[in-house]
Amino acid sequence: MYNEMIRFPTFLIIILTLFPKNNNAQTGISPTTNEPTLVIYLDDNHPEVSWTPNLKPSVIIETDRRFIISVKIEYCDLDGENGENVAISTGKANETLLFTYGVKNKPTYLFRSHKLYVDFVGTHLTNFNATFTRIGEALTTTTTTEVPTTRNYPTASSNYSDYLTVFIAGKSAEEYKTEETKHLFRRIVIQMAAEYTDNENFDLTHNITEDNVYISQINPCPTKWTGHETCSEITFSVPVFLNESSDSRWTGYQLSSSHLKIMWSRYSEKYFNDVLTIYVEPQLQSMLTSRIILISIVTIVFVLGLLAVRFTLVKMVKRRRSESVDKTPIISNATRDSSFDLYPHPYQDIPALFKKKYSEFNPEKGFEEVPTVETDNIRRGSEQLRVSGDIGVSTA
Repeated sequence: MYNEMIRFPTFLIIILTLFPKNNNAQTGISPTTNEPTLVIYLDDNHPEVSWTPNLKPSVIIETDRRFIISVKIEYCDLDGENGENVAISTGKANETLLFTYGVKNKPTYLFRSHKLYVDFVGTHLTNFNATFTRIGEALTTTTTTEVPTTRNYPTASSNYSDYLTVFIAGKSAEEYKTEETKHLFRRIVIQMAAEYTDNENFDLTHNITEDNVYISQINPCPTKWTGHETCSEITFSVPVFLNESSDSRWTGYQLSSSHLKIMWSRYSEKYFNDVLTIYVEPQLQSMLTSRIILISIVTIVFVLGLLAVRFTLVKMVKRRRSESVDKTPIISNATRDSSFDLYPHPYQDIPALFKKKYSEFNPEKGFEEVPTVETDNIRRGSEQLRVSGDIGVSTA
């Protein structure tokens, strides 16, 4: 029988079996049809398989007992409003992974079982795709990726926001690696979610527990922030089970990001007030504006200082020049001959005009002789004219 299966032309070893109804009741899966369930066996040659509901709505993924199976959701966009879902179970009622809307970032889930029951309920057979991989026991002890074994709550569609990112002070991101710190954070969120859903009249079928608080990321705060050593950036979601048959106004996936924001604004300061507190995120725009204003003020003061120094230096130079000019006479005190001196040069020959007599007409007497003009008189008159032409010197 085994040799015949090896000669199958397909890339997987497929066994068709028919399960009675009591087996399905035991696994918690309700098959969509009465067709035989497809069993896909993972072996050394084919340790991985990709499945979509259009292959078979109900399948069983099985491998050797020495191995376990991981599930990676490649694509999920289910019509949760109309009850469309995919259930992946180990066969136990409390170990069932239920998808009702969608997922983000292609999450991976690890089941510590060698057999998984997969069942699809709905009409859109191509809106879900998962990859099942066989993993050896030795690999499970060395894995460092933290993935939950199950998520027993609804998932949001791919275009639906269901996460909230907050900044919490009191513990570093490194300290959140311990379950004690995570437990402390989850317990506070549980109290907030319980009070919020009660006040907003959410009709829940199950109480909110730590399993409902899903932490997807924990990162340290930016190093430029004050007190970043004990600040952590946490991204989480709180999916809850709603009573779809009730007349509640809240339907579909809850709690959405908008509800989480309202819940956080109302109750975060009330519950995060002891070991863990709310870290107030710095207003980067205000910080940038303050720095620009400070730089502008310093620049203006520096320019005004330069102008003041320049004005002082110019004033000092002018004052020194003024003092120097006041101490120096404007015109020399030395006497000099007037440029308007009419007296002939001492070595110039004097014409006969100045040595002979000449007649002057007198209307009453007629022409009469005038005494001869002596040269000495001319010289004296010229000297007087020279003295009167000299410019006096005034000193301040």
